[in-house]
This record gives sequence, structure tokens and C-alpha cells, in this order.
Amino acid sequence: MPERRSAWSGQLRFFIACTIRVPCSPNDKNALGIRPSTHIREPIVRTPQRKRPLIRSIEPAPEGIDAAGLAERVRYVGSPEHKTGPSFAGAPRPRADASKCDVALNDRQPDVQEWLQKAFALQCFGGPWEGDFPRYAWCRVDNIVFEARLVNRGLGEYKGWPLTEDEWPERIDEFNWS
Repeated sequence: MPERRSAWSGQLRFFIACTIRVPCSPNDKNALGIRPSTHIREPIVRTPQRKRPLIRSIEPAPEGIDAAGLAERVRYVGSPEHKTGPSFAGAPRPRADASKCDVALNDRQPDVQEWLQKAFALQCFGGPWEGDFPRYAWCRVDNIVFEARLVNRGLGEYKGWPLTEDEWPERIDEFNWS
């Protein structure tokens, strides 16, 4: 006869694997006989690194979208996940797997806003489209390419980070960045 499993058995195994162990004194008596932990282990909930590379493709705006007008509507809001110091985006909360912005950019929000608007004016963006806005936009400043990611599709707000040269979109050099 096949083994019967309840609907929650997989969830229970996940819960057990992700249980946070709280520090306690070795003198504490544990009714379950579990050895006391001297550290806190946090659950791992972030998905593993991408299995396939992100396709960074510069594409024109879909029909019915005023691409030229988007440059005036977009706004760079940043993200504390990519900051290592205080900035206009708030207190830093860097993620281990996120690229870090240069601390020199932490107080240059007007410049970064201008770069985002230039990317839109040149139509250096790519889909998929979420409402009136593309999910991604790219801007080259000197020898650094920044990727902007849509974080609020209703207001056209973006965060951004630098890319390594092997991550640059293929046609990034076709645009006049001067």
C-alpha cells in the first residue's frame, strides 16, 4: 500500500528546517531533550541565484506608449538594499547578494535622476512592460553602465545599480551618452 502523506507534511518539514533557534543557557532544562543552542540561526528564505542569465535586451516602446513623454514621468527613488552608507533612500540595509552603489552617489540623487531621464529620452529600456513603464532601463556614465529596475509601476519609480561589463545590454554603445 502506498505511503499516505497529509497535505501539511511538506510544510512541516520546511518549518523544521527553518526554525530559529534561540540562545539559552546550558543550565536550562529542555523538556524535549534538544541540546541548547549558543547561536541564532536565521531561516533561509531567499531563492538561490538565477539558474539562467537575465536577458538584457533594449527594445522599443509598445504601440500606444508615448516613449518621449516617459522621461518626464520617471523618478529615481533608490533602494537601501544597494547602499553601504546613509543616503536619500534611507538607512542602508545592504543585501549580501546585491551589488553595492558607490558611496559617492549617496547624496547625488539629482544626478542619478538625470541619468534615468536620459536613458528614457534615448529610449534605452527593455521589457517586459508593466503598465506604462518598462521593467528595465540602462544608462552609461563614463565607463559604468547602470541598470534601473521598476519598483512602482503606478508612479514610474525606479531603483538602480551598476552592472559588470559582461552584464551590459548588447546595444548599449549605440546610444549617444555625451
